[in-house]
Amino acid sequence: MGHAKLSEYKFLKVPRGFAIGISSNSLATATGISEKSIRAIYAALRSKVMEAAKSGKPVFGISSRYLFENGKPTEKGKAFLDAVSKSGMFEAYLKIHAPRLRNKGERDLLVFDLGMRIFTGLVVAEEDFLALSPGLRRSMEQLIILQIWIDANADTPGFAEEHRETIERHRALKRMAEIVREQHQIIALRQSAKHRYAGEQYYTDLRKYLLKNPI
Repeated sequence: MGHAKLSEYKFLKVPRGFAIGISSNSLATATGISEKSIRAIYAALRSKVMEAAKSGKPVFGISSRYLFENGKPTEKGKAFLDAVSKSGMFEAYLKIHAPRLRNKGERDLLVFDLGMRIFTGLVVAEEDFLALSPGLRRSMEQLIILQIWIDANADTPGFAEEHRETIERHRALKRMAEIVREQHQIIALRQSAKHRYAGEQYYTDLRKYLLKNPI
């Protein structure tokens, strides 16, 4: 792949740019690396993101545990990625990162990439999640997926009005989760649930995986 001719210092600018959401065109301008090379590396990184999540390792929030079981997609994982693919957030993501999609495989990797960014933004500690009782864990999973659905569609015209009751109910449940966390020192969603992409955490998780599983 083209990155073999790049110095390590210059190459590492690409996964960092990828993680914080810089388009291939903008990163090419900023680094002097050809846009063709950056696009190729970005595609390889998206494949590594999926590979890392399937591995079962604690990367990208609780994504591996939520989306996969024994390396195979769970039903709730499939439903989540389907929701991401139909969201206004994904449409905006495509305009920046893939205005000319070549095939379904490329689209699927982009959907998965965006989904992992959303999970990373939630930053739920794996050890805290596993410490929950099975019933409470399922309840927290439902709360998390509802937050993801709200965030993914927040910019869709008419969404907030149409789903006002559900959004308000979610806010109430989230407040309850915060109380549980304070009283019992267990998992809760981040205090500020409204987020974009936790780029630095995404970069950290991805780089750790790449150290043992290079592209």
